Amino acid sequence: MRQKKGIDYLMRFTRYAFLYEDDSENFGKEKLLSPEETLFADHSDCDDRAALFFIW
Repeated sequence: MRQKKGIDYLMRFTRYAFLYEDDSENFGKEKLLSPEETLFADHSDCDDRAALFFIW
């Protein structure tokens, strides 16, 4: 897979593979999930997804 296509694939995965819910609604406060926690959580927010994308 070419680099541009691979990056696009990972960006789409981190954006659409998880249900979105803001931390204040999900936890009642701001909470940054680790990339591993994001993979197993029912919901995530933009910060969690960015951290997941960064490790790839």
